[in-house]
Amino acid sequence: MKSLSELYMDVTAIKKLAPSSIKYLTALTLFDLSYCGNLKFLPCNMDNLRSLEKLIISGCLRLKLLPRLPSTIRYIDARYCYSLEPSPALVKLSSLLQPYSQWFPYNESSGGVAFTILYRFLQGLLCQKTVNETSTKRKEDEGESITEFQIIIHGFDIPSWLTHQSVGNSISIELPSNWCNCKWMGFAICASASASASASKPIRIGIRARVIALGDTPQNNYVSKLLFGMMPCEDNIWLLYLSRDNWFATVGNGECSQIKVIFETDDSALHVWECGVNLLYEQDVDEFNQTNAQCLIEKLRRV
Repeated sequence: MKSLSELYMDVTAIKKLAPSSIKYLTALTLFDLSYCGNLKFLPCNMDNLRSLEKLIISGCLRLKLLPRLPSTIRYIDARYCYSLEPSPALVKLSSLLQPYSQWFPYNESSGGVAFTILYRFLQGLLCQKTVNETSTKRKEDEGESITEFQIIIHGFDIPSWLTHQSVGNSISIELPSNWCNCKWMGFAICASASASASASKPIRIGIRARVIALGDTPQNNYVSKLLFGMMPCEDNIWLLYLSRDNWFATVGNGECSQIKVIFETDDSALHVWECGVNLLYEQDVDEFNQTNAQCLIEKLRRV
């Protein structure tokens, strides 16, 4: 079991997974739980799957919560997870969110699911950073940190917590002064896309994001990995996390004053309707953690 790299449990009647069932799956890179209609919770020790890169939970209609995710994860398909609950921190994170009334009644396209999944992932990154900083000796064979992370969910509207939004497949934003400080974690980049109505069945498509540094310095750009997937004739939200490590490794520019994001597709049948971008900082994740803890305490007091 320790050498198992891919596990397919899709379209099964499982109701729960005990932490002991995945304890030794340390080499697992792909975990497919799609269309497990009775599954309500994932194991609390998911972050121990230290090789996991792809998690597919699309169609898990009763899945309610996601635990903290390993920092190795790169792609999550959470389409049609209609019972997934946004974190209670959404209510109080005023620096990222619009008024609470915009979030409920809950709708997957509101961005609550994408927000919660992304911040669970960022929690794992910060925990890993803390471990690395406190370790007396880092392994020399760890290699370069690659932390591009993609989420796809069913929906049309760009999440309102993305402060910069635009119609079409591109957006340009002015960056604030001192934007690239030591607490900056990266960019959250989002697109709303759908396949052409003329497509009679799901098509295999590809979508990528090109992020261009603008300003007084020479233009450099980062191009995300091509995300392939089966796109039905429905609306989908694609969210990409571009880390500061990837930004500096490819663009090497923390002094630019603007960025431009362009979403590219490899098929004319796929159309990008809207897009958005947001800067992410460590204090945002810390506030998310603190607010979640406060909400949990308040909930326990009411019991």
